[in-house]
Amino acid sequence: MYIKKLLPALVILISGLIASNADSIIQIPNTPLNQKLLHKLDLDHHCMGHSKGSLHFILDEEARQKIAANSYFKRSLLEQGNVVVENVHEQFDEVQSRGDLGIYHNYSEMLEKLEETAQKFGHLAKLFVAGESALGKPIHAMELGNSDSKSEKRSFLVMGSHHAREWISVEAPLASILDLLENYGHDEQATQILDNSRIVYVPMLNVDGSIHSRTKAKMWRKNRNPNNKSGVGVDNNRNYAYKWGVTGASSLPWSDTYRGPNPMSEAENQVIHNLQTQYGFTASISFHSFGEFVLWPWSYTDDMQSKDNEVFAFHGTKMAQILDYEPIQSADLYPSAGDSDDYLYAKHGVLSYTIELGTRFVPKESQVPEIRAKASKALRYLFLNARDPFVDAKSDPLYQIKGELESLAAGIVSGADLEGEASTLAGQDRETLHRAMDDLAMKHPLRYRIFHALKFRD
Repeated sequence: MYIKKLLPALVILISGLIASNADSIIQIPNTPLNQKLLHKLDLDHHCMGHSKGSLHFILDEEARQKIAANSYFKRSLLEQGNVVVENVHEQFDEVQSRGDLGIYHNYSEMLEKLEETAQKFGHLAKLFVAGESALGKPIHAMELGNSDSKSEKRSFLVMGSHHAREWISVEAPLASILDLLENYGHDEQATQILDNSRIVYVPMLNVDGSIHSRTKAKMWRKNRNPNNKSGVGVDNNRNYAYKWGVTGASSLPWSDTYRGPNPMSEAENQVIHNLQTQYGFTASISFHSFGEFVLWPWSYTDDMQSKDNEVFAFHGTKMAQILDYEPIQSADLYPSAGDSDDYLYAKHGVLSYTIELGTRFVPKESQVPEIRAKASKALRYLFLNARDPFVDAKSDPLYQIKGELESLAAGIVSGADLEGEASTLAGQDRETLHRAMDDLAMKHPLRYRIFHALKFRD
């Protein structure tokens, strides 16, 4: 998000914090070199309110040790960095100091709320167990819709808490559920949505990690899968089966962005796969925090846009206006592969978005009602307007060619055998390919590699 929307940067040198005990958020310029530095050191920097101009990472004890052990990295980061949050734990302490989570829901409170809602609105809401976590906890989902309505229905998916420490991401789905149910029958929009839709909410996908964050380790991000002796947990939003492991994810089990041993290895990711298979979603929202963004594919590469970027940008901008957030392709912040948006769009044709809520993982309680209300309004927009989102785009005469170029580019990025893909485009003239590449906003190095694969001299 725009830097002015983040906490004001404090004029404090990182060197003064290397020996400190506080866990701080540090801002550095968003450059390819700095992205490599953060990845090389494996510093926790994901979902930190980045912008096109700035990256943010956690300076905790582990990060201090990594930085201190490498003089080049230390010098580079010291010369560029400013503190934007002095103590990242304060946001959690504000609600935990009273002995409960205040306005935020823990697992049992969330389940109690869902059960109460299902009982009260049984004709419109169905609560069910979508799967089990690695530790055997039920992962609950709620389906909303008027089953008596004979209208043609579209299916939508709303997810919260891929990442455990992002507490506000649970509150947005819960708020939307109540918004639609409590207003059905006397609010035209809510009635129209539930009469014409099947909406599946998974408010707390990463149950084990969410419980761990709320009770033991506040900044815990991953799930709690104990299947690797050298580390606990997998980053669910790096485990999906599209371009898994290509970029922005770690192969190290102790890393906060550990991608897992295999794509879709995690129970939580299997839940989303199974729901997609069952419902055939038209569009989806995955709530995260923080940064005040509306994001869409591609996440795995910033070398091109998707063939449907105009559609993503149109609806993404509309939702961003409601939220007063910034709409942007995900990889324009930093590339990261294996996320839910890329998977649902590439594998299943879903209009898939991530919404980064607020300006910290746990917004102040006074900010939560407005965040929930705006999120509910943005979801209403999506349910009403993204019912056949790609129908017009497919009439573009270049649409198929752009799709084939996407596939070829994706193969180049992941080092796949390109012979079959290349042959489908080899018959196209160079001018047509350039026009399609222009529509994809494809960067020149990638164009060159594609023309080389097609045996063109360009």
